[in-house]
Amino acid sequence: LNQLHSRPPTRKNKKYLFRSLKSTKFFQCTELDWVEVGLQVCRQGHNMLNLLINRKQLNYLHLDYNFNLKPTKTLTTKERKKSRFGNAFHLTREILRLTKLIVDSHVQYRLGNVDAYQLADGLQYTFNHVGQLTGMYRYKYR
Repeated sequence: LNQLHSRPPTRKNKKYLFRSLKSTKFFQCTELDWVEVGLQVCRQGHNMLNLLINRKQLNYLHLDYNFNLKPTKTLTTKERKKSRFGNAFHLTREILRLTKLIVDSHVQYRLGNVDAYQLADGLQYTFNHVGQLTGMYRYKYR
């Protein structure tokens, strides 16, 4: 009866997944301010969208740093058809644009160009007028 209810022996040297991942060069810890993180997200998002544009070899489309997509020349019908992107691309672009608006307002506050009241007012305006400032509503998924 004693043998039936005894537990199997447990392993003594327990491996911790996060600790072993942390010791590799791929997973490292860093302390970052969230405004710096926002700036990095905007920069990497811009790079990502540019890579997608270059992947389709559409060098006549220009993505500026405010995430506006504009043609650099008058496009032919064939170029227009080729340069159509899906809803996912444009939705990502609009989300990044909103992120950039918010991060830029915080950057202006950090630089001392606006005071806390102006920052709060600007952020409140931004979040209440997302539809007018971005145009995300055009790319909703059905």
